[in-house]
Amino acid sequence: MASVSDPGVSEMKQGPVSIPVTESKDKKVDVASSSLLSVRTKEEDDDEEEMGDEFKSEDFESGETTGGLEGLIETLSKIVVQAPHNTPRELEDLSRIEFPLSYKQNEEKEKKVLEYADNFRRQYIYLYRDRKPLLLFPKNECGVEKLVCTTIRPTLFPYPELYQWHTISLFVSDYLQPEMLYPSYELPATLLSPTTVLRRQRGTCFEYCTILCSLLLGAGYDAYIVSGYATLHVCSADETLKICPYLETEAEVELPVPVNVIKKYAVRPPKDLTSKFEAKQVARALKEKKENEEKVVAEEHARIAKLEEPAIDLMRGMRVHSWVLVLSGIREVGESFFIEPFTGEAQPLKTDSYLGIESAWNHKNYWVNMQDCSNGISKMQYDLNDGTNWEYIFPQDELPSKRFLEEDIRLDFEDDEDVEKDFEKYLDMPPSWVAPLELSLTGTRLKMVKEIFKHRIDKLYLRERNHETHWITEYFKPGRECSLKEHCYKFDSAGPESDRTMIFYHDARVDGLEKRIETSASMTEHFIGRKDLLWYKFVEFGTRLLVFAPQINSDFEPRPIQTIIEQFLRNPEKVANDDFAKRVFSQEKIYIQYHIGDPNVTYSTREFIKSSKWTDRNALSIDWSPEIHTNFLVGEEGSTKREIDVYNFVRKMITEEFDSRDDTRKAEMEVRKILENRIQEESVNDLEISVYDTLRNEKAKIRREILKEKEEMEAKKKKATLEVDYLAPFLARIGDPERLTREEAIGVKEACLADLKKRIEDKANLIQMRFEKETKELVKKQEWYQKNQMTMQKNEEDEYLKYCEEAIFRIHVLEVRLNRYKELAPMKYMTLDKKLKGDPRLSHIFRKSNS
Repeated sequence: MASVSDPGVSEMKQGPVSIPVTESKDKKVDVASSSLLSVRTKEEDDDEEEMGDEFKSEDFESGETTGGLEGLIETLSKIVVQAPHNTPRELEDLSRIEFPLSYKQNEEKEKKVLEYADNFRRQYIYLYRDRKPLLLFPKNECGVEKLVCTTIRPTLFPYPELYQWHTISLFVSDYLQPEMLYPSYELPATLLSPTTVLRRQRGTCFEYCTILCSLLLGAGYDAYIVSGYATLHVCSADETLKICPYLETEAEVELPVPVNVIKKYAVRPPKDLTSKFEAKQVARALKEKKENEEKVVAEEHARIAKLEEPAIDLMRGMRVHSWVLVLSGIREVGESFFIEPFTGEAQPLKTDSYLGIESAWNHKNYWVNMQDCSNGISKMQYDLNDGTNWEYIFPQDELPSKRFLEEDIRLDFEDDEDVEKDFEKYLDMPPSWVAPLELSLTGTRLKMVKEIFKHRIDKLYLRERNHETHWITEYFKPGRECSLKEHCYKFDSAGPESDRTMIFYHDARVDGLEKRIETSASMTEHFIGRKDLLWYKFVEFGTRLLVFAPQINSDFEPRPIQTIIEQFLRNPEKVANDDFAKRVFSQEKIYIQYHIGDPNVTYSTREFIKSSKWTDRNALSIDWSPEIHTNFLVGEEGSTKREIDVYNFVRKMITEEFDSRDDTRKAEMEVRKILENRIQEESVNDLEISVYDTLRNEKAKIRREILKEKEEMEAKKKKATLEVDYLAPFLARIGDPERLTREEAIGVKEACLADLKKRIEDKANLIQMRFEKETKELVKKQEWYQKNQMTMQKNEEDEYLKYCEEAIFRIHVLEVRLNRYKELAPMKYMTLDKKLKGDPRLSHIFRKSNS
């Protein structure tokens, strides 16, 4: 970022500077970059001389060092790095779109403006080589260079909602999807037109700002597009550190306490006999408690703020970004402000989110910032008419210096006398080449809203609101109390006894319920995997009777059950005339339909006309007569043949009808319980805490403390075990004397070493025995294979090969273990010998012998 004190600023103010560059426009940047790369500083030369001196030193003349150096050079030569290229973003196939002619070519006036801007660019690069290039004429979607000022198309949509700046900014941020710049430290190579961006509904921050500025200018605001640098969170549209607007609470307004005015003739209140001292003590305790709570809350906020501190950004100040500047003075804008395109939020001019500004433009002109932004933009001035702070490209009447570029144009074209006549006195901005912006909202309506959740304690992970059918569908993960999987209900009827569909995890339920469909007059249930082979149940309810009497029981009154229809799957273990296919319990009769048996073409049925006295499930007897029974038999008769069998069968059906009615009442209660739980869960919104979240999970914290205590106890036991005296059994043999003689010390040492030697030999012999055993079994197995090879089957041969592979692996492990043990055995022996000589009970004797 250039400062005001740069020498190039005064030169640029005085007049244009001709640049002796003869290369084409496409090669100028390459020439400049190559010249910059060819510059060598004195510090770099000094570093190379020092490195050369180091390599000439005598330390590198040895053969070993030379070999290591050659190996290092060979290793480093294999490391190849490649600088990232500015790959253009992938655009969908735009060839199918028929663009207007203005998108594919430039008019004469546009060509003159591009030459004018290119001349300004060359002067800018020549004078300010430490600054990044300007975004002046990127290519559009047709590959044609267009001036950024002409890409703006001021438009006012015929919708009152898009007349204010805040609604316009929110519309742009919600309507488009952001695309990040790649790489983030370079300006975009292409700038799509607003019409294409609106069609794609995606764009970079510069394309966001182009549409936003076009709409703001159309609405009458003094808006400008700003090109500069921003923080990582702003460039990546990261709002994780912002407070959720739904969690922000309004400040409570304290209402004035009304003062009780004692009237002259009013009854005096009784004396206050409460203790003033106790009241003060209570107030002091409450104050201390409140201060402690505030202190804990402040510490928690400080801890959270420390955790949420952004990491150090190594590219801070280099990430390119674009936003919109709205100046005051028009449309009742009292104070200038910025608008962030990705979020649509207003930002003050002294914000810390934006770190620097390179340039600004609108549909009339282009301005380059000449102010110092090394410490941010908080002290910048935004008076674009001030030529000391902002350098413009195209002169205007209201600006002080109007002809500073006109002379430069004449100098550039002084060889051609006819060209000077083509230029007007003041070169003005050509009209926008962009087609009129259109936004059709006719027929646009909200169809569906999807809400995705995570870590909810009620296992809800997705909610779909279909605004066409007015149905809400909630999806749950496994683990709920009633194993609910999906819950579908209407917007306006979320209560019980209304239209809804519930799908369950049938594997997790005892009754195997898969689906329950409920309406105001019926309930349908589907089952899977039940032992009684019930797969379908339909219950029809009647209307409640109006009772004009005081309600005694506060519980809900169940709906009267009119009909129950149950359907069963075929049981192959039963005869077809004994296997239920369908069973109907109504107010008047019991109807049973059996499965069709082979080779029959129809089914058997049985029907019982109910008696008014069949109301007790535990009755010892029921009213029975053969006239109430009707039977249609197909094929061979089932087990119900005699009259007593039919009587017992009727009693069983009456009991099962009562059981079915009880299951229906339980299902109604389950639905009510689920709905009550859902209301409570939506009001609480508790979240699951992961076992790996050590700060919030209290159970994990307690378990971690228990494990820590357990580890400490184990460490103490291990330490106590390690502190066991290894000489104790050998000292006990000689009576455990307080001071050892020379003979006793040598005897203890020899006994200890002999014991270690014996244990080493025993272990080596054990490994050898296992090795020999495995080898012997393998040889025996191989002999068996050679003997029976010709008569073996495929599976036996596979088992033999598998056994050989495992046996060879075990033999190899034993061999490696034995060799390793042989290598470590002398070291163990020498270590023990050294430890014995250093033991304080034996060291004084061996020290005397050595001396």
